[in-house]
Amino acid sequence: MFSGGIDSVIIAMILKKLNKKFTCYFAYSKEFGENKDILFVKEISKKYGFDLKVVEVNKKETEKAIKHLVEKIESSNAIKIEIGRASCRERV
Repeated sequence: MFSGGIDSVIIAMILKKLNKKFTCYFAYSKEFGENKDILFVKEISKKYGFDLKVVEVNKKETEKAIKHLVEKIESSNAIKIEIGRASCRERV
C-alpha cells in the first residue's frame, strides 16, 4: 500500500534504485468521505516515476476480505494482516 508518506516513499525509492519492478497501490473508499490523499499520492508518484494503481473499495468488501484473511493466517495482528494482504495482491 502506498500512502505517499515517508515510509512508503522511501521503500518505493529503494525498489526503484534497485531496478525492481513494482506497483504502488492506494486504496480509498467514498463511504468515508472525500479523500484528499489521492491527489497527493498521484503527485508523488508522478514526481518520482512510480507506477500507481488507485483502487476504490467499499466497507463491506474490505470487512469480508479482512475476515477471510484473519481466518487464513490465524491471527488478528494488524501487521500480519497487512503483510498477508500485500502478499495476496502480489500473487494476483
